[in-house]
Amino acid sequence: MPRPAQQPDGLESGQVDDDRYRRLFEALTEGVVVIGPDDRIETANPVAIGLFARAGIDIIGIDIHVLAQYLVAEDSAPLMPPVLATDVVRQTGQAAGPTVFGIARPGRRTVWVSSTSMPLEVDAAGHVIRILVSATDVTELRDSKELAEASEARLAEVLTQARDGIVVLDAVGSFEYANPAACEILGIDPEHLDAASLIDVVVVTQRELVTADLEAVANGASLLTEYRIARGDATAWIEVSQSGSADGTVRAVIRDITARRMLEDDHRRLVQAVNEAGDAMVLANMRGRITYANRAFAQLLGRNPVDVIGSEAADYLARMQKGMRLDDLRGVLLESGRWVGEMAVRTADSTEIPTAVRITLLRGGDGEPTGQLILVRDIRPERELQSRLAQSARMEAIGQLAGGVAHDFNNLLTSVLAHVEFAFETVPAENPARADLEEIQRAAIGAQALTRQLLAVGRRSVLRPRVVDLREFLENAEWVLRPLVGHDVAIVVEQGAGLPRIHVDPGMLERAVINLAVNARETMTAGGTITLAAAHRPAPSGTGSVELRISDTGTGMPQDVADRLFEPFFTARPEGEGAGLGLTMVHGFVEQSGGRIDVVSDPSLGTTFRLSFPAMSSATTATRPTPVREETPRRGSGTILIAEDVGVLRAIAERILTTGGYEVLSAPDGPGAVAVASRHPGRIDVLFTDLVMPGMGGAELAATLRATRPEIRVLCTSGYSDEDALRRGIGREWDGFLPKPYTRETVLPAVAALLEGNASRGARTDN
Repeated sequence: MPRPAQQPDGLESGQVDDDRYRRLFEALTEGVVVIGPDDRIETANPVAIGLFARAGIDIIGIDIHVLAQYLVAEDSAPLMPPVLATDVVRQTGQAAGPTVFGIARPGRRTVWVSSTSMPLEVDAAGHVIRILVSATDVTELRDSKELAEASEARLAEVLTQARDGIVVLDAVGSFEYANPAACEILGIDPEHLDAASLIDVVVVTQRELVTADLEAVANGASLLTEYRIARGDATAWIEVSQSGSADGTVRAVIRDITARRMLEDDHRRLVQAVNEAGDAMVLANMRGRITYANRAFAQLLGRNPVDVIGSEAADYLARMQKGMRLDDLRGVLLESGRWVGEMAVRTADSTEIPTAVRITLLRGGDGEPTGQLILVRDIRPERELQSRLAQSARMEAIGQLAGGVAHDFNNLLTSVLAHVEFAFETVPAENPARADLEEIQRAAIGAQALTRQLLAVGRRSVLRPRVVDLREFLENAEWVLRPLVGHDVAIVVEQGAGLPRIHVDPGMLERAVINLAVNARETMTAGGTITLAAAHRPAPSGTGSVELRISDTGTGMPQDVADRLFEPFFTARPEGEGAGLGLTMVHGFVEQSGGRIDVVSDPSLGTTFRLSFPAMSSATTATRPTPVREETPRRGSGTILIAEDVGVLRAIAERILTTGGYEVLSAPDGPGAVAVASRHPGRIDVLFTDLVMPGMGGAELAATLRATRPEIRVLCTSGYSDEDALRRGIGREWDGFLPKPYTRETVLPAVAALLEGNASRGARTDN
C-alpha cells in the first residue's frame, strides 16, 4: 500500500523555513518557482524573479495561466491555447519537461527559458498540491552550446557542495548517482557506488520496508521515511524524501538525523524516568499555567494527566505556610531562584493532602525566566511515621517510669506481705487484729495487681509464654465471655482452618480478649454481635503470622479517637468512668509478645481489633500447663547466701529461709557477699541475690562466685521483670528468677526446686 505523502522538510505554505535550504534555494543559478494549489506562484528564488523581471513581469502571486499570455513557443508563435506543463503535472502526477518557451513583452527583448515542472507536494488522495518549476535562462544557449555546458557545471557544483545527500535510484534501489554528501552519510565508497543499493545499506529488519517504499514510489507516491542504516560498526538514522520520475528512476534527498533521534530517545527516556519517579513533578510557565505534569502528580490529585495540562497550578496547590499565597512566589523565585516549603494539595474530591514542595525557577539560554519546575512530595507517610515514633517515645518513657515505680513498689509490697505473713503465725484466729491483717493482705495483693498493670503499660510484664493452639483457645471463648457481655449480645466464633500455633502468655491473651470484649459490650447498649475469628496470614518467607480478629456491631468511634486509642490515660468515656489503661495494657502485651495490634472503626459499622502474632512452625505442638506443687515445702537443708541492698528485705529473706530450715549467710551488697563466701569454709548451695544492686549487680556477683564455687545455684530476685533485666544488658547468669513481691509461699518452693535440681545433677554425675 503506498505510504501517504508528506510535506518535504523545509517547505510549508510557500515559504522556505530551513536556513540551509534557503541558502541553497537562493544560491541556485537556475530559477526555481513554487506554484500553489490555486495555480498562483507562491515563491521564487532571486534568479527566477530576475528572469521574469527582465521581461518586465513581477511573478510573485501571479496566476500561471495569466502569465501564459506572455509566453511564446520556440517558433515565436503564441501558446494558443495555453496548454501548460503545470497542467500536465496536475493531471498525471508526473514531471513534465523540459519545455522551452519565450517571454515576450512589447518593447522588450524576448527572454528564452527552459523549464521542468514536477510535483512538490501530493495529498493523501494522490492529488498534486504544489508544483516545483525550475527555469533556466536559455536565451544565450540558443546561440551558444558553451553556455549550457557552463550551466551544467554550475549545477554539478551545487550538488557537490550540498550538505544533504542527493541520489538517483533505479526501480530496485540500486544507486545510479549519489553526491559526495550522500556517500558520506550512507558510508559508501564512491568508487563502488555501482555495486551498492539502498536495501544493502539499511539494517536487516528494515529491508522489507525499503522494498515496499520503492514499490509505492513506482506507483506515483512521494514519501518521507526514516531508515536505520549500518554505518561501519555503528548504526545511524537517515530521513529520505523520495519521489519517482518519468524515466522510472527514484530521486531522493537524504538527511542524517542520528543526532536528532538520539535527542528524541534521550527525551523519551527522560519522560519515562520522570513518569516513574515517586515524587510528583510539574512544569508551569511564569504565570503558573501547567505545561507538563508527570503521572505521580495526576495520581496524587486523582485525575487524568491530560486534564491537568493547561490548568492553573493554583487550582491544585492550596494553603501555604505562614499565610503566603501562591502569587507571592513570583517575587521570591525571581529574587532567589527557588522556594521550599509545605503546601496542601487539593485533590479531585476536594481532599487536602499535606505535601513538601520545591519550586525552582527555569531560565532560557539568554538568562530570562521561562517557567517553573514544581516538585511535590506527599508527606503523609512521614507524618504518620513521626506520629508513631512520638507514640513509641511516649510509651518508652512511660515504660521506664512504670518499671522504676514497679521496682520500688514491689520492694515495699514484699515487706508488707511478708510481715503480714509473719504476723499470721503469731496472732490467733480469734484475735480482732486478725481481721485487720487480712485486710492489709488483700490491699497488698490488690496493689500487686496494680504493679502488674504498670508493667503491662510499659511492656515490662513478666510473661510466661507457652505454645498455644488458637483454635482450642477460641473453643473456650464463649464460655469465658458470656457472663461478662450478657445474653443480649451474640458471640460468634469463627475458627480458621490450618492455623499455626503461637507462642504467647495464655493468661495475658485471655485478659486482652476479655478487655476488648467488655469494651465492645459497652458500645452495644441495645444488644449486638461480637465476632472472634482467627486466620493465618502467610508470608513470602517464614511462617507468617496468625491474626485474631475481635469485631463488634457497636457505635464505633471517629478516627481522631481511634488514632489515640492506645495512648496511656486516654479514654473516650465520661470523666471518672475509666482510667485509660486497659487498651494500653493490651497494646503492651501484644507488642511485648512480638506482635502487632491495629484498630479499624466506623461510627456506623462498629469496631474491629486485629491482633497479629508470629506464627510457629507447623511441627510445634501446644504445651500443657505444668502441674502446680500442692504443698509448699516448709523445711529444707543446705546453705543459702543472701545478697540484698535493702535491709528490710534482707531481713525478711533471712527469716523465711532460716525458719525453712536452711543455714543462712547474708551481705548488704555484691562485694560483701564475695567476702562472706570467701570466709565460709563449707559448701554454699544457693546464692539468693537481688538483680540490681549498687556497685556489683547480681549477675556480676554470680559470675564471680562461680569462678571459685562452680556448684553454686543462683536464684535472682528483682522488682523488674526478667525480660526488663535482659533489656538492660544483664546476662542470664541465674538458674531461677523470682519476681518481687515474694513471700514464704514463693521463696521456699523456688529454693527447693533449685536444690532438687542440684541433687539430680549430682546423682547423674555420680552415675
